[in-house]
Amino acid sequence: MSLLGRLAYHAGQLAAYVVTIEVEEQDGETHIVHRVKSPREIVTGLIDRVRAGDAR
Repeated sequence: MSLLGRLAYHAGQLAAYVVTIEVEEQDGETHIVHRVKSPREIVTGLIDRVRAGDAR
């Protein structure tokens, strides 16, 4: 595979991950938290929410 092909492959792999930025309050202080989630984590989370009846 050429260098360009490898770069395109890895860029596609990285694009599959989602970075979420959340604001959380702990002990009266506000914290900005970022998390990296894989597609598997996202789908599993959605399935869990549907099963729990919280499908928003």
